[in-house]
Amino acid sequence: MEWPKETRVVSKKKPDPGLIQFRTGKVLEDKIRRTSRLWKQTPNETARRLCLLALAGLKSGHHEQIVELAAALGDPSDIATAIQSYLVGIILMKPSAEDLDVDSDMDDTATARLREMIERVKEDKQSNV
Repeated sequence: MEWPKETRVVSKKKPDPGLIQFRTGKVLEDKIRRTSRLWKQTPNETARRLCLLALAGLKSGHHEQIVELAAALGDPSDIATAIQSYLVGIILMKPSAEDLDVDSDMDDTATARLREMIERVKEDKQSNV
């Protein structure tokens, strides 16, 4: 069954493929706004960064280290590239089973690996100067 033409809404404007919007609800909005004040970012940028962190398996507590990694890579505002570099680094490090303590907290593992990556990037930059 087809809807009559007069009831169909046809948008002439194509949506931006890079634009994703959703309604946060009051509780999530409040958390994003609080975090945005802490991070000194807009609420939209804060939500974007939180999504990037979550997709990488990181938590908001890793934000400061990711910003530090981004700065070491050359642009403290390029969080997406820093997270991508972190993920590539994790793949390249390929820890052996005995290197991983199954009982340890994954936050500690991510924090240690981020710290190691930041130091490596800084050392590489120092040696290339």
